[in-house]
Amino acid sequence: YGGYEYVPEEMIKRDKEPMVDKHDEALKVMPKVFLDEGYEVTICDPTYAGYTWIPDLTVFDEYPEMHTYYTNGVFNFDHTLGKLRTDEIRYRNFFCYSISKIVPTVLYGPIYNAGNYHEIPKPESIISSQIVTGPSTATGLFEPFVNAYTVLEKLPELTEPTGKEENTFLMMSNDTTHEPMILQKPDYVPVENVDNTAYDAEMLGKRVIDGVEVRIGNEEQLKHYDANVASLLMLGRWFDYLRQEGVYDNTKIIIVSDHGRALEYFDHKIDGGMDLDAFRCFLMVKDFGASGFTTDDTFMTNADVPTLAFKDVVEDPKNPFTGKPINSDAKEDEMLFSDPNEWRVSYENTPRDGNWYHFSGRDIFDITNWKYLGNY
Repeated sequence: YGGYEYVPEEMIKRDKEPMVDKHDEALKVMPKVFLDEGYEVTICDPTYAGYTWIPDLTVFDEYPEMHTYYTNGVFNFDHTLGKLRTDEIRYRNFFCYSISKIVPTVLYGPIYNAGNYHEIPKPESIISSQIVTGPSTATGLFEPFVNAYTVLEKLPELTEPTGKEENTFLMMSNDTTHEPMILQKPDYVPVENVDNTAYDAEMLGKRVIDGVEVRIGNEEQLKHYDANVASLLMLGRWFDYLRQEGVYDNTKIIIVSDHGRALEYFDHKIDGGMDLDAFRCFLMVKDFGASGFTTDDTFMTNADVPTLAFKDVVEDPKNPFTGKPINSDAKEDEMLFSDPNEWRVSYENTPRDGNWYHFSGRDIFDITNWKYLGNY
């Protein structure tokens, strides 16, 4: 979010500051710069704001002009798959919670049961989990996926043109690809009973695409593939809406992931045995007035996002909290990548120990450019 000042190597150097402060500072870099440039700023679901699982929007209270929202799961009631089951769970849990509050304190924990209240799963219509029953079949809905997917469905309604002649900046995080589930093909939509037998015959196993062998077949590979396709389809629908409203051409759009995933779709292990895809982030950029589709093999990381966002928009951008120029010069010679042993949020001062990798060169697919440094 904040650029190369906030990669793990740089965060460690600021070892006297709590991680929560450095993390929240990174979240605020782009919104603050754009606010100072006169933009209307909107922030949705800022990742781990306050260094908590559910973003703490109060970290932006010092900037009352900014609009902040929590959208994850808000639109489930508008989804035909989730409404009935969500209502059922809510009414049952409300009653069970009442019971848990009137029993002796020692019984509260066992009855509460982490919020499940000992519910017997109903695979045919469950909203909390999905059960994979075969290579191409599954039952139930995975709630974290639905929470995020329904937000993507609502993007056209969430971004209605205001009709005002003003510049706007929208920063939004969404977990659809982070919480995958098996989806129904060919539309890649969540349904209670998935059967992709007719569609997976040509997809499962090994395939050669543009001379590259791709493997797909296990549950994790299928889940992530489906979630990625579903996300891109929903974004495509949103882009069509922006075109319809006449705001697509004068909007810069950056889509980026926080990390890759070691799913072994391809055979490219780097030094130390790590699947390269663990570090292969998703990055797409649509600039003002751009058309067509091209690929670019220039070495990039997700820390390039602020530089890309400010390009041709903000002249000589500087980090409002450190005063340092915002650019991508730090990656010119070499980069250190971290794969932490423990990635969950905490209030420790520095990132936790983990595996470290050194990359030099410009081509991430050249395995000789990677060197494993060890775990420390």
